[in-house]
Amino acid sequence: MESVDARAIAIAPGPGRAYHSGMLEALAKFVDILKATGWQTGFMALAAALYLYLSKVGVLPPLEPWMVQAVGAVALGFAALSAASLATVCQRGVQAAWAWWRRRQDRLAWEAKFLGDIPTLTEDERQILGYLRHYRLRTFDTDLDGGYANTLLAKGYVMHIAGTKVIDRTRVPTIIADDVWRIVNERPDEFPHVPVWDRDERYSNRDERYSNRVEMHPWRIPSHMR
Repeated sequence: MESVDARAIAIAPGPGRAYHSGMLEALAKFVDILKATGWQTGFMALAAALYLYLSKVGVLPPLEPWMVQAVGAVALGFAALSAASLATVCQRGVQAAWAWWRRRQDRLAWEAKFLGDIPTLTEDERQILGYLRHYRLRTFDTDLDGGYANTLLAKGYVMHIAGTKVIDRTRVPTIIADDVWRIVNERPDEFPHVPVWDRDERYSNRDERYSNRVEMHPWRIPSHMR
């Protein structure tokens, strides 16, 4: 649109303004090309190189020297974009491999820590792990402080399950760590199951000799001892 000065004389638009929309469209297309994935830009570079080759061997009409330079520049540009994308993929792969290696080293260090600590575990700790191994209970509920399992909780061998809603402070969902659970099951002789019995008055009227016996959870501290 032409502008008008104070004397009502039309002023022609600047020489570059007529091509403003076209330049924006070309720029947008160029940005879209930059967003292309590595394999797309790689195929574009291959297509440009193949076009040059077919033109050179006579399958396609020969190109003018400036056209050869232009197509070559396009091929190099797409090859550079493809290489940059490939470098990004390689970088992510190296980062993923490094993260896996670090996790593996941490797991091995954790295993070594637990294996080295087995000879110094208390009888309560062994009995708790033996009970869970015997009954195949990887998850169980404890008091909020862990009860007799508080040392296992402090060492990280068992842990309260994150994200669970605690309604009863005496029944907090707890789980054995992955590597600890595996090692405990691989070494049953070091974590024996020794039942500790208590009397349940609900069955005191029965005649059977042991009908009123119930096995205590070895991590539970009796209420009268708290």
